[in-house]
Amino acid sequence: MCLLVDAYDEDWDHLWWVRADGEARVLPPGAADAAVRQARETAVALLCAKHPQYGPCPPAGPVIDVTVLRWTGWQARAARPS
Repeated sequence: MCLLVDAYDEDWDHLWWVRADGEARVLPPGAADAAVRQARETAVALLCAKHPQYGPCPPAGPVIDVTVLRWTGWQARAARPS
C-alpha cells in the first residue's frame, strides 16, 4: 500500500510530496474476529474524538489500517534555516 500527499503551487519552488509505504488491512464492521472488531472500533473512536462532527453519526463503513514501513519525500527547494 502506498499513500501519497503532494502540494502544488504556481511557484514551483514550493512543490513537495511525501509518500508512506506499508502494509494495509481492511477492518470491516461486524468482523467475526474480536480483535479486528476492537481495532476498528478504536480507530473510529479516535476519528470521532478528533472530529466532533462525527459524534452524532460515526462512520459505519470499513476502516483501512496502514502500518507505515517507510517514509520518502521530496521538495523543490531546501527549507531555509531559521
